[in-house]
Amino acid sequence: MSNIVLSNNFVTLLKADGTAQTKGVKTRGKLIAHAIELGIDFTKETMSPEQIKHTLELIVERHPVKARALLKLGAAKADGQIAEDHDGTRFNSQGRPKNWNYWNSLTKRILKDLGKAVIKSQRKAERIASGGTQTRTFVERHGAEVQKLFDNVNNIDPDNLPESVDVEEIQAAYRQVAKAVGFTLINKDK
Repeated sequence: MSNIVLSNNFVTLLKADGTAQTKGVKTRGKLIAHAIELGIDFTKETMSPEQIKHTLELIVERHPVKARALLKLGAAKADGQIAEDHDGTRFNSQGRPKNWNYWNSLTKRILKDLGKAVIKSQRKAERIASGGTQTRTFVERHGAEVQKLFDNVNNIDPDNLPESVDVEEIQAAYRQVAKAVGFTLINKDK
């Protein structure tokens, strides 16, 4: 049993954090739903290069002021300068500096994550429309994950593997899992 007393300030901050997180999720949900209505998936398939550029500029507005200034300079002029994050950190968890490359990569990753959210939301809607639930079934989840592993084995260069690894044996094991769970693996071209 702990003898630490949770102060009113702590409780207030915890509630505020929970409210902010909930608002963020709801706002993201509205954005994704609106993007689906417009037929946008945050890729070059549905957006022009100008629209993608504009969206990236809007994403940059989320970053701290110093990071925005660093991105405006460009890679060459930024020359290794570091911009602090909102929490004051200047390096990521791996010890890499939060320089132009970090902020540029983060911006592009946010755009990519928005595209993934659209796809995920559409899949949920399809599952519900077909009489299912929002979550994937056991078979769907395992089918998708084993297919990724199976594709990875198919795409690897056997010359780069240790001699103890038998690609055909691994593929046979994945086929057994597929048969046991009840889904079909698709042998995709490289």
